[in-house]
Amino acid sequence: MNNYHIDFIWQLNKFLIAASFFMSAFIIVYVVSKGFLLRRRIRHLVLLKKRLEAQAASPELSVQDKCDLFIDRIDPLEAAEVISNKKLVYSEKLNSELKACFISKNKIRQIEKIALSSRNKWRRIQAIISLGTSGDPSALQVIESCLSEKDEDISYFSMLALGQLKIVPAATALLNYLGKHIYSGNRIVSLLEDYPEVITTEVIKATQSPDPFVRFWCVKLLAKFKPVEYLSRIVELTQDSSADVRAAGCECLGNIGSVQAKDALARCLKDEAWFVRMHAVRALAKILKSECVTLVKPLLEDKELLVRESAKCAILVK
Repeated sequence: MNNYHIDFIWQLNKFLIAASFFMSAFIIVYVVSKGFLLRRRIRHLVLLKKRLEAQAASPELSVQDKCDLFIDRIDPLEAAEVISNKKLVYSEKLNSELKACFISKNKIRQIEKIALSSRNKWRRIQAIISLGTSGDPSALQVIESCLSEKDEDISYFSMLALGQLKIVPAATALLNYLGKHIYSGNRIVSLLEDYPEVITTEVIKATQSPDPFVRFWCVKLLAKFKPVEYLSRIVELTQDSSADVRAAGCECLGNIGSVQAKDALARCLKDEAWFVRMHAVRALAKILKSECVTLVKPLLEDKELLVRESAKCAILVK
């Protein structure tokens, strides 16, 4: 009986050792092959770029010839790399012509198909990024559908691609995504900060969200755009049920710098949350300068150190 158990354990150990060996060998082969394929792709792109740069300036090639050469005969993802013109050196005129060719050759539709259905996840991600950098508004629907996928990598890069489109519907999609609580609000808002000010209306609409997390990050975004025309709405937010939103509202009013915010900020000096009082003091100091002394002086006796320090700094403002 004892011999049987010893023999069984020995056989099991041999099996585990063999399995470990084959697994290690598989991992090594996989890593080496991935590295080889990556290096080959980089070499291919470098050669492609050199060839394109050399032929882009050729006076002998017509626009249609360049279109066929640069766009029609290469992989759609490589074509997207060409029109992005990140590292290639050719004129803006040629770049606009290539973009028109890119659209006419239906390359966007091909890339959308890759983004939606390719079995290679990283090729899908490359396609999603290409859709974002293309700046084509028609790509929004595909990127937005990828945004809601369960795969975290697909979702994350879709979010980044939306950040590249710089159009109002893409901003709306990102603001809606803010409420999913999947990524930090700061990450999403940092993408929206690079958008044109025209999205301010959508941001103001989003401040009506029942989610304080969304309201807070929307007010933080408004602080960057400083929309004077929406001052009354931001003043309302200084009385929000969430202390975080109230504090962000004070900070936003300070950035806008309108004297009309004085009364709202003065009310916030008596807020129950110490950090709301602190931001109210700092905002008043920004707006009123030395004229804020009468308002903030009582806060030199505040029970919270940071509020007292903010009041001291405000009084010293000249």
